[in-house]
Amino acid sequence: MSQFALCVGINRFENLPVNRWLNGCVNDTADVSALLGAMTEALDRAATPGEHLNHIVFTMSSHGTQLPDTSGDAADQVDEAFATYDLQQNGAV
Repeated sequence: MSQFALCVGINRFENLPVNRWLNGCVNDTADVSALLGAMTEALDRAATPGEHLNHIVFTMSSHGTQLPDTSGDAADQVDEAFATYDLQQNGAV
């Protein structure tokens, strides 16, 4: 059985003022990682002998942003996106 989790937490941002940095995102990733460990143990116990389960999990704790919806599939006409460490700020914060 294969299991993989990528838990990302970004508190500080290269191009944002310090007052826009976050405080709990790295802690969130530690909490989610611990929770996933307990969940995968429970899934392992619930699996039928010989059955192979694959688990892939991605979590992100950070700032988010919105961009204009160019495909027309969002009712609010904006798409959501992750804000990464090297986010280039557009406009005043």
